[in-house]
Amino acid sequence: MKLIEDWATQIRKAWSIRLAGVAGVIGAYFVMYPHELERLSGMLPEAYRDVFALVAGLLIFATASGARLVKQGRDE
Repeated sequence: MKLIEDWATQIRKAWSIRLAGVAGVIGAYFVMYPHELERLSGMLPEAYRDVFALVAGLLIFATASGARLVKQGRDE
């Protein structure tokens, strides 16, 4: 396994890394305050509560994966 050239600069610019960081912060918030997650899921109609976690996980995966597929400009 080889690292990409100038990885420290590239990792700060990569949108997939930024999106993963946001997802991590949101996940940590809900771990710290689980009652907020219960309140949020309580706002959904009961028919959609079963698939809420699945859809949220797929959305996070799709946005981070999509960000890796899009060519990102270099600010040099």
